Amino acid sequence: MNNENKLYELMEKMYVEMQGGFKELRNEIQGVKSELSDFKEEANARFDTLESKVDNIESKLDDIEAHNADRHLYINGQLKTIKAGLSKVEIVTADNWSDIVKLKAKKRYRTK
Repeated sequence: MNNENKLYELMEKMYVEMQGGFKELRNEIQGVKSELSDFKEEANARFDTLESKVDNIESKLDDIEAHNADRHLYINGQLKTIKAGLSKVEIVTADNWSDIVKLKAKKRYRTK
């Protein structure tokens, strides 16, 4: 066998091995693509679940905010009512105090 034939056989073996390597590489790339696709689907599913949970939390916060606004208005109304009542009590107390002073004054003049 001459050198040309040996060189040809060596090149043919290298070609066959490279073809096999390329097939293995393609198979590995397909496997990686498949795994990435599965990962992407799982990530999207988890994202959708998370997004749903965040929407639910936002909805609950909106409900709480509306409820708190109603409570705030109710409490403000009650405070205004209490303030008005206290003002009336203050006025009545002042009138009573005035009457007590007048009665004491009459009592002093009667006893003299």
